[in-house]
Amino acid sequence: MVPADGWEKAYRDELKNYIELSDGKAIAVDQALRVDTGTKGTDVVSAYLKQLQGKMTGAQLGTVKTLDVQNDKLSVGMGSIRGTRATSQGSVKLNYFVIISVRKSDGLSVLTALITDSSTDPSGYSDPFLQMAESLLNSQLKAP
Repeated sequence: MVPADGWEKAYRDELKNYIELSDGKAIAVDQALRVDTGTKGTDVVSAYLKQLQGKMTGAQLGTVKTLDVQNDKLSVGMGSIRGTRATSQGSVKLNYFVIISVRKSDGLSVLTALITDSSTDPSGYSDPFLQMAESLLNSQLKAP
């Protein structure tokens, strides 16, 4: 994954195929995982958002949609959720925007999520986030 301008690696866990990038205000989380062949990206997004919902209070789920990436090798879903999460620093209101892509041939999947606090307008992050997500999808297509 190629970080967008102004974004830096904040944390990496090689064993979990997990990385966090930050611009100092927001976090982009990326993780590779494997799901059953034939699973749709929208199904994985729905499951992930339900998992997040269980860790939040006052959670508001957005609509889960198919993202057309003009490539029939991938099934890509996107969705969002906002709510309050308890952290070691106290309760924080967060916005999550999630894209999950599933490679149809073998279930190799990538998750990318933009996380902002509720006082930040997430639309200001659309260009860098989509740039990083596109980089991740291109890597997924090239991966063995």
